Amino acid sequence: IGDWSSDVCSSDLISKVRELQTVIQENNKLNDLITNMQKNINEMQKLVISTDVKLQSTYKSIMNSFE
Repeated sequence: IGDWSSDVCSSDLISKVRELQTVIQENNKLNDLITNMQKNINEMQKLVISTDVKLQSTYKSIMNSFE
């Protein structure tokens, strides 16, 4: 009976370790996705700023041509 109990506990522990490994892998994937999203957001912000600067410059140029 003692051997059977330790076998059950051991297999339960192995199962829980596998579950934990899966959760850790999923968490790592989520962290990677978040990091990539942050990079994309930063790139988008740079593009918006750059486009805004170009638009302002073009607008000023057009307005100056009417003076």
